[in-house]
Amino acid sequence: MKMKKRYGWGLIVILIVGYFGPSAFGGYYWTEHAAIWDTFPNQSGEVVAEKEFGTKKLIIWDSEPRDYVKLIEKHAGLLYRAADITPMDVQAANGDLRVTWSATEMESGMYEVIFAAEVLDEEIEKVIVSKEEESRESIVSSNERAASAENVVEIEVEKGYAIHYTTLPAAETGDFVFQGIDAGR
Repeated sequence: MKMKKRYGWGLIVILIVGYFGPSAFGGYYWTEHAAIWDTFPNQSGEVVAEKEFGTKKLIIWDSEPRDYVKLIEKHAGLLYRAADITPMDVQAANGDLRVTWSATEMESGMYEVIFAAEVLDEEIEKVIVSKEEESRESIVSSNERAASAENVVEIEVEKGYAIHYTTLPAAETGDFVFQGIDAGR
């Protein structure tokens, strides 16, 4: 009789640790859905855009009053974690884009960098992210500026959003300018 009770309690402890353990130790979750819903902001919302980059996925979480970009990582084939969460609240002076970017240092001295833009002008079909030292304009929208800039990445717009993940050395991280390129140019 004592053996059965011991195994019963042991099984309960294993189930509790198995269920709550990953989230308590490092913010891991058993499902991608939980990693998206249970991380800040965990208010109601929906995924409006997503793009996979190997074992990483960028999603745009639409919740009032703003959208968030979440970088979801898959570990060991069965655990998920929100590695980066960034609000999209920088609006272009001309009102064409809402943008954000974030960089997180990796162990190798490189940075994981995410770029995201919500396209507010339906004519824009690409977003170019460039690094321009002398220009402090937050966002411009012309082919001439895009052609003259040192481009970091060119992102296709899908369903009104442009999202991208990359790794960059520290010297190339920062001073990013987002440019919307429309179909008519």
